[in-house]
Amino acid sequence: MQRELFQTKKKFHNILIDGVKRFADTLAKTTDYGVYIFDYSKRELIYISDNIAQWCGISLKEIKRKGYDFYLEYIGEKDLKMLLEINNAALDFYKQLPENERITYSVSYDFHFGNFMIKQHFSPIVIENGEILLAACIVSESSSKNSGNIIMDSTISKYRYEYSLDKKKWIPKKKIKLTEREKKIIRFSAQGFTCSQIAEKLLTSYDCIKSQKKRLFRKLNVCSITEAIIFTKNNHLL
Repeated sequence: MQRELFQTKKKFHNILIDGVKRFADTLAKTTDYGVYIFDYSKRELIYISDNIAQWCGISLKEIKRKGYDFYLEYIGEKDLKMLLEINNAALDFYKQLPENERITYSVSYDFHFGNFMIKQHFSPIVIENGEILLAACIVSESSSKNSGNIIMDSTISKYRYEYSLDKKKWIPKKKIKLTEREKKIIRFSAQGFTCSQIAEKLLTSYDCIKSQKKRLFRKLNVCSITEAIIFTKNNHLL
């Protein structure tokens, strides 16, 4: 009986992993995101997207051979130390959450990866008995010039938590909320429309759109519409 139960559980686990891999592959091929999946039970990478290999300039086969260690070759000592601290702080944060809420939280941060500054989103996708079994990491271009910007966020919380590397703790902050007008300006800008064209679509003036963009930049703490688009995408504000 126990053997049959073990085999059933193993079969279900394999089916689940195959499904997760197919979804990750589709996401990577239809977006600009890089994706990898980490199996905590085996302590190994079980999936990594082709575009990450292209960023590194090495073959996917070579990355798979090296496993998670390939990251060590592309991350500087200072950023690597930061990533280890983030990992420990995030796991401690998860352990303090009610078990039924852990799956809703993800952590994002910026760091140098080779010649790129990237933003990485870490999200648990399978949790069993309160422990993370599978986690997905989604990698994208960062709008930041500096490493850090460590944010723990949840789909069910009114707050997000910023991790202070100096104070070694998570600090709660109220989430940024965009107005419907701000969301439209971001969406139209992402589609390539100019301020004049956006003003025409929103039945307002060019000067009004320019002013609203400036207020939006201050709200998001960015310097350009390109940074605003990346920021809203990375922080799921639309």
